[in-house]
Amino acid sequence: MLYNAHLDTLIRVVEAGSFRQAAVEMHISPSAVLKQIGLLEKDLGVVVFDRTRKGVTLTAAGESIYRDAKFLISFCDEARLRVQKIAAESPAKAP
Repeated sequence: MLYNAHLDTLIRVVEAGSFRQAAVEMHISPSAVLKQIGLLEKDLGVVVFDRTRKGVTLTAAGESIYRDAKFLISFCDEARLRVQKIAAESPAKAP
């Protein structure tokens, strides 16, 4: 994997609108989602979500990492496809 998998969780929370709904979509517990976001925040050294009783919203730092996460994941997916295409077109030994 070429990126931090917690970025997928960040994207899912943003697009779902809540930790609970993201957990439902990911088939994991809400506490697991909260833990993943907490680990991402610890790794980044910033808070990415403002948490209130009305839900969650991205902080300015969260907005930035969300946009970058979307780009990074898309770029990694494209890189994987390019490598697979190259491998399929040339006779090379598999690892």
